[in-house]
Amino acid sequence: MSRRITGVIVAVVIGTILLAAFGTTVASRVSSRRQETADLRDRASAIAELIPNVGSTRRTNAEDTTTGQTEVLRKKLVAVLGLSGVYQYTVGQRGRVVGEPPSFVPAEQLDIDAMRAGEVLDGNNGNVLWASAARVGPNGLATVAVVTRTREPWLAPTIKWLMASAAVAIGFGVAASIVLGRRLAQPVRNAVVTTQRIAAGDLSARLVVAHGPGDGPTRPVDELAELATSINAMADELERSRALDRQFLMSISHDLRTPLTSIRGYAEAIVDGMTPSPVSSAHVILDQSHRLERLVEDLLDLAKLDARQFKFRLVDAPLAPIVRTATDGITPMASAADLQLHVNAAEDGTVHVDVDRLSQAIGNLCVNAIQFARSAVWISTARRIDADGATTLAIDVADDGTGISPEDLPHIFDRLYQANSSAPTAESGSGLGLAIVKELTEGMGGAVNVASTPGTGTTFSLSFPLQQ
Repeated sequence: MSRRITGVIVAVVIGTILLAAFGTTVASRVSSRRQETADLRDRASAIAELIPNVGSTRRTNAEDTTTGQTEVLRKKLVAVLGLSGVYQYTVGQRGRVVGEPPSFVPAEQLDIDAMRAGEVLDGNNGNVLWASAARVGPNGLATVAVVTRTREPWLAPTIKWLMASAAVAIGFGVAASIVLGRRLAQPVRNAVVTTQRIAAGDLSARLVVAHGPGDGPTRPVDELAELATSINAMADELERSRALDRQFLMSISHDLRTPLTSIRGYAEAIVDGMTPSPVSSAHVILDQSHRLERLVEDLLDLAKLDARQFKFRLVDAPLAPIVRTATDGITPMASAADLQLHVNAAEDGTVHVDVDRLSQAIGNLCVNAIQFARSAVWISTARRIDADGATTLAIDVADDGTGISPEDLPHIFDRLYQANSSAPTAESGSGLGLAIVKELTEGMGGAVNVASTPGTGTTFSLSFPLQQ
């Protein structure tokens, strides 16, 4: 990763330098050419005005020409004005040319008619810029002046500075990329090592997370810190899940062993003829078999819910009859426990649920309440408004038992919570009822909540959207 980052940064630095240098050079070259062309045009016009006077100093008559004086003057003009050349020739009215126009300027570009009209012509031949102007005398003779300036190759003045600056920038880019690459790659390497440890079974492995400054809630400083936070959260959840699975297996083993031990003991007593009442022993065996059957059914339900293989037959159904039917099956259990069962399903309405599964959830809540109640259990329905402003129908199951401690309340729907709590549990309970209630309710689109005050009692609530 470090090498890739270094390569990318160096490539970006080189590309940026080349692009900036090329763009700057081209822009300055164009601007400089415009300035030089305008300067040459001015100088060509001025020299064209001077040429007739020059001619009067170097001509005494039409046949006598002072060639030496002309050449000296041209050299002075070249030196003083910073030109590379000054050329002159004359054109008569009939097009007769006296002198030799510069060979590097195409004849068709030296438009004598345009120059007679006062235009100044310009152009270039490679790195040579030229401008041409004419002065027309009284006799119609046009004296043409052509001035030139040679430009250096466009990369010549900048290439050495470009190479020097590129070397410095690339060196800086390589150094910065090495430091940055190591800094960016190290958290990734740490994450790889930590995830490998987690995959190998070390769920205690954690990453150090860098947080931003501030007195309030700290946040990860960047994406790498967010990655570390996510990996730590994953490890926390895996560690918690493993602990719950271990606890779950231990509790299930205990719950399975207890009825099996009773069944085996009474069966051996019957076989050995050691029991005074085989019928009574058979009843105990039957009760324990029913307990085993309920436990296995609960385990199968949870397995189906976890695998998303649980089928719901959702229909629109009135709530009150479902509640009454579910509580009718609980009445004998409440009577046997010497508890009063108060059912108030007056608030009717239609909900979209699986009737059998909702009855199962209500029954589980009622069985749980009977196990912990002191004198009575209350089942009622109510119409409420949820946090989103929607109307819901709720089923409340309350008891007057010892309640649930605040530290245990967040885990009340964990599997086998009863088996691991300090609260007394009825012998027939599987410890999976509340977990099944939560899975069933949420699977039907509802919500489950619990409120409890230690020493006063507990209220479980199932709520479902009211169907209009």
